[in-house]
Amino acid sequence: MNRIAPLLSAVGLTALLAAAGCGGGQMTTAATPPAIIAAAPDTALTADIVARVDGVAIPKSELDQALAQMLTRGNVPPDFLGDSVKVAGLRRQLLDRLIAQRLLVLDATARQIAVDTAGVNAEFRQLRDQFPSDSLYRAQLADAGLTEAGLKEEIRKGQMLNKLRDTVILPTVPPVSAADRDSALNAARATLAGQEEVRARHILILADEGASASDVAKAEAKTKALRAKAVRPRADFAALAKANSQDPGSAENGGDLGWFGRGAMVPEFEQAAFALKPGEISPVIRSPYGFHIIKLDDRRTKQLSTQDSLAAMGNLENRNRGLRFNSYLDSLRGAHQVRINPALGSAAPMMEN
Repeated sequence: MNRIAPLLSAVGLTALLAAAGCGGGQMTTAATPPAIIAAAPDTALTADIVARVDGVAIPKSELDQALAQMLTRGNVPPDFLGDSVKVAGLRRQLLDRLIAQRLLVLDATARQIAVDTAGVNAEFRQLRDQFPSDSLYRAQLADAGLTEAGLKEEIRKGQMLNKLRDTVILPTVPPVSAADRDSALNAARATLAGQEEVRARHILILADEGASASDVAKAEAKTKALRAKAVRPRADFAALAKANSQDPGSAENGGDLGWFGRGAMVPEFEQAAFALKPGEISPVIRSPYGFHIIKLDDRRTKQLSTQDSLAAMGNLENRNRGLRFNSYLDSLRGAHQVRINPALGSAAPMMEN
């Protein structure tokens, strides 16, 4: 596996898109793709030149290398490779990304955004140290079509774009409105409609699938004895769990597992827990971990967790960043001449990578 290619993504436009909330995990284009200027005959857009930005060529070899790096990272679905239309669309998306990078670098340069050599060298050394040997580093550098100086230049550009993002683009992202916030949280709550969660505690006696028959029998007998104590009137299940359970994650809390929904536990445990009514104690249950006794404390309609709320708000903030980033790219396209070889066609729909 080539380590240079994914690391280049970390210092280039992919990282900028991700940190700006523009779906760095996606092939993404701006709201308005660059216009194709088919000024034929145009010797400036020959077969070996896929585009020009302010007259400076983007050679076909650079686009080919970008596609090769994506293939190296395994980010292209298998069904793409045998479909010439999808591959052509992917190449166009990659070209849009290369154009965006050129435009952003031009903008950062015009704004005199500079990075210091020490910072570039430090990031280079960090990248270089990930390789176990110099020979492997050199070989993979060559596979990526780079020289060491070229790699440092990519790092410099990446740092420059990060500064552009942090000092120019992100400060102009509008805050999430109260109406959008409420709408997002309501939508998140709607996805939980009809979903149930339970709060339970348990006692576990370990006997995993590798345990001997003798150990399994002993664990089962011990669990049955504990259950007999647990179902006695006025029995303190939490105290029994604290004294006997072999689950290190819950024993100290009296076996309390907190609230959980379906899919959070192994099937045997889940089925038993959700079959109980509050206050009931299950029969002895066998799971891959051993033997359990479960007591159901409560059940309710699933609630929107803090994590769910934060995720919904994060999605909103990412949307706002993405919209601002796309509008910023559109403004750069209006300020610079972007000419694309007509053979590349139009941008294809977004693809996860």
